[in-house]
Amino acid sequence: MILDEVYDFFRTLPDARLSVEEIVVNAGFTGVLLEDGRAGVAMNIRSANTVTEAGLESLRRRVGHNAMELAGEVFGSDRLACSAGVASLSALSQPYLNEAFLASHGLTVKAAGFARILAEDIPPESRGCFISW
Repeated sequence: MILDEVYDFFRTLPDARLSVEEIVVNAGFTGVLLEDGRAGVAMNIRSANTVTEAGLESLRRRVGHNAMELAGEVFGSDRLACSAGVASLSALSQPYLNEAFLASHGLTVKAAGFARILAEDIPPESRGCFISW
């Protein structure tokens, strides 16, 4: 599973010790800001858009703690915490989302407009990551 691979990659790096500075939650997205200014977002799973006080309190307790602890939530059953875990991994990934790093691992970057994504000829064995701002 790709989340296992990503988690294992970051777990071994010095970046894994960064702490969570802030977590922002709304009905659609969860954002994580790390102590060094990196930020990541994740779309909330649809059934997670009903935010409970207990869920928010659980995330509040993660602020100031290790980013990898939060990232570990991607393997849990709480959907809001899972979104926060993905956002934490997204924040940790920022220095690695450049053409030089990706090329060193045999990956390429190809820009495509969102309307064209489904029309692109993407080989079935390839992995895709679609990022938009």
